Amino acid sequence: MQRAVSLSSLTTALAATLAAGVTTASADTLAYWQFEQTRNLAGDLSPAVAGQTLTSTTHTPQDPRPFVHDASGSGNHLRIYTDTPNGETSPPSVFSSNVPRPTLANGQANNISMELNGRDLWTEGGNLASYNLSAGWTVETSFKVGNPDAWQVFVGKDRTTAGNSGPDFAVKFHQDTDDIFVQWRGGDNVLRELVFGTVAEGVWYDLAATASYDGTNTLVNLYVKPSTQAAFGAPVTLTYASSALNVGTGTWT
Repeated sequence: MQRAVSLSSLTTALAATLAAGVTTASADTLAYWQFEQTRNLAGDLSPAVAGQTLTSTTHTPQDPRPFVHDASGSGNHLRIYTDTPNGETSPPSVFSSNVPRPTLANGQANNISMELNGRDLWTEGGNLASYNLSAGWTVETSFKVGNPDAWQVFVGKDRTTAGNSGPDFAVKFHQDTDDIFVQWRGGDNVLRELVFGTVAEGVWYDLAATASYDGTNTLVNLYVKPSTQAAFGAPVTLTYASSALNVGTGTWT
């Protein structure tokens, strides 16, 4: 599947920074991928440059730019999955200067996004894959759909239980309906989804999804707005009788 997706400033806390990532119910930031810095195998950081790509051989990170730096300090750096997924020859994912806003709400510069062209980014080795998010989570991202004729996953967590269909978590674009929605597997191992509505091709949007478990029920909120809009409107919501996320060790992408 070829994707043409742009992501900007991936984060994991329901702050006004807006990106994509994962936060806990106690507001621990587990990952913050802003795409402003790359990281080499020795841990040295360099500014990301528009037009450059992450560097790897198949399944193996390679210098000079194998990772998108995780600015949260949790070590959940993003890497490219493979240079040629399934033998495909789609163009590589590249850093881009096309961004939804020049400055984030926290005052940090927002100069670079990542354009994904069929090349999944994923993380391993940090605390994100195995962190227990059953009490709650927050995921934020700014995204732009470049190919409305393909299913697209902006943030996802692979399924962890054999025989399950669908992921443990995903922020998805539906190619047939143009809907943006969040999909997740609660502690009862039931796959649920919450649809916000349609989004347009070539437009930057901000998204925030939150879940909070009170010991009996989980409340999930999904907010989406054009990035040019100052504030979110009312969310779409769903309440169900189980914890916020299935406990497992799937990889976040």
